[in-house]
Amino acid sequence: MAAQTPRDTGGDVQLLSPANRQEFRKRSVDNLQQLYTVVAGLALTNAVGKLVAVPAAVGLGSGAPGLSPYPIEFQPAALPMFATLVVTLIPFYHGANRYLDSAYVFKEESHQSPPLAAMVDFLFFLFQAIIFHAMALVLIQPQWFFWLYIAVLLWDCAWLGFVWFQSPVLFSPIRNWLVLNVIFAALVFVVTDTPLLAAGTGKWVFAAALSTLRTVLDYVLSWSVYWPGPTRADRPNTDKMPASPTDNSGKVAAPADSGGPTGQNQPSTPAPVGPLEGDHRGSR
Repeated sequence: MAAQTPRDTGGDVQLLSPANRQEFRKRSVDNLQQLYTVVAGLALTNAVGKLVAVPAAVGLGSGAPGLSPYPIEFQPAALPMFATLVVTLIPFYHGANRYLDSAYVFKEESHQSPPLAAMVDFLFFLFQAIIFHAMALVLIQPQWFFWLYIAVLLWDCAWLGFVWFQSPVLFSPIRNWLVLNVIFAALVFVVTDTPLLAAGTGKWVFAAALSTLRTVLDYVLSWSVYWPGPTRADRPNTDKMPASPTDNSGKVAAPADSGGPTGQNQPSTPAPVGPLEGDHRGSR
């Protein structure tokens, strides 16, 4: 009887090998990450369009009324908001993709989170990217912009609550994100929505500096999450390796050969080595 294949049963993924199931899961997560990337990219594109705009009527230095003598118009007042968007979008985008890879791609199949959790995670990330896009659309309206900045931090806190609920093991390495989000959401609210600082550009610059500080602390405290390196178990243990004996000149001393029935030391004669074995004497 011919072996049954996934095609015979309508493509049942359960009949695939573990390696193929892992590849299916990887492709699914990659598709979700690409959609998140598109929305985040649109946010950045619209932010650049707000910072550097092309006038509706562009002149060539003719000085005619209603025409601009320059091909573009730069909005320096939008710089604090643009900087805030960029320095916030980078770690959020980086962290979202690292989390999806860690939770659903690079773990053993028996320890991976269920697919339903992946969909919930993605919906959180997608709405997060939509908030970033809204921030880009109101880039030249500082008050609305920083309200949305606070909203994206609090939305991230809601997602972290879901992570903790469905897998405390996954939450543990990223718990610093929750602390940073709560602290800096409160600080930015105090700076932008209270009379602590006088109205003006200085208020928005200070809020942008706070957002930059949050990103710096994020990478410092969670560097191993963003850029995982070798663990202690991966490194060779050299503490118990015996030291090579040395003579008075500091050179490594050759071990004595105690051969023969008398137990006296005798010089050893190296065995003849063939042409394909000469390079392997030191490994034997």
